[in-house]
Amino acid sequence: MLSFRTMFSADSAGDAQMTLSLVLGGLPHRAEVRRGVLNIEIGEIDNSDVSVDGDPNLLAGIVYGGLSLRDAKSAGLGISGDEEALLRFCTFFPLPAQAEATA
Repeated sequence: MLSFRTMFSADSAGDAQMTLSLVLGGLPHRAEVRRGVLNIEIGEIDNSDVSVDGDPNLLAGIVYGGLSLRDAKSAGLGISGDEEALLRFCTFFPLPAQAEATA
């Protein structure tokens, strides 16, 4: 969750509005994106657009590593609800450009 707070891009989120239930490593979190702001708190949420349950490394793989939802699901990540919302959520965390190597 810390990387999501750190890497969140309000510009990428734009006018998105969504709620997510994230149970990662057995710990429930509720995430909400509204008007370019991300709020993540420990706790459950009853009505979310999408729910994700499983290994946090699989969600990180989708967000940062290009892992497909299909492959994440095959590896055991539970996803229910609006998968398009999850895919959009995953675009809100762009990685910075790599620095050029110097000799």
